[in-house]
Amino acid sequence: MAIDYSKIGDWILREDSFDPEHLGKCEAVMSLGNGYLGLRSAMEEQYLNETRDLFVNGTFNKFDPSAVTELPNAADMTCIEIKINQERFSLE
Repeated sequence: MAIDYSKIGDWILREDSFDPEHLGKCEAVMSLGNGYLGLRSAMEEQYLNETRDLFVNGTFNKFDPSAVTELPNAADMTCIEIKINQERFSLE
């Protein structure tokens, strides 16, 4: 596993190496929130099978009366497309 938990007592959690197989776990474990906004952490550049989410506390979305109430996903403000010499950058 690429996540280093050795300094968790010092509130330090880090990823030692990039592994696209563990994107979902890293996104969930390294999420950010302040009680009002909740951001699922993701890499700056996009990868297959990632999940980008930004939620606002107290907002709900329901399509019709028989649907399950869900938190609406706010706009993604974290995705950056990085190009070097006109080629898309990727950690892969």
